[in-house]
Amino acid sequence: MTYKTSTSTGDETIETGKLLGKKIRDELDVPVIKPWFNCGVLLYGEMGAGKTHFVKGLALGLGVRCDVTSPTFALVNDYEDSLFHFDLFRLESTEDLFAIGFFDYLGKEGVIAVEWCENVPEIEKEFDKFYKVEIEKEEDEKIRLITIHEHTWA
Repeated sequence: MTYKTSTSTGDETIETGKLLGKKIRDELDVPVIKPWFNCGVLLYGEMGAGKTHFVKGLALGLGVRCDVTSPTFALVNDYEDSLFHFDLFRLESTEDLFAIGFFDYLGKEGVIAVEWCENVPEIEKEFDKFYKVEIEKEEDEKIRLITIHEHTWA
């Protein structure tokens, strides 16, 4: 599946994330998904593209009611043990993922959202299923082009 849309406000970007969150929530309720199933939402885009806004919507779609903020300084925010939000802006390698405890989250139930995946591209192989979310700013800085690619290894 590939889904493309454009948004012109932060609220529209949140709504797009919310749609993906609802889709994932519906999939996780299906009994054929194994308990160890690792689902990732991997976000790519430059500074200020709207990655955190997208994750705010993702959380709402998943049913998480916490205030979602950027994990830039914390590196990871845990929302109700249902959504684990990572920021890889300052990371450069798989070794850095070990250092921040990333791999400890793969065995947990919930969805892992990761910003700045371009810094550690091999992260994709850690998920059974992932959604690659690319957010691009248009020249006028208001319009965002959002492309979501669904990928399953199994």
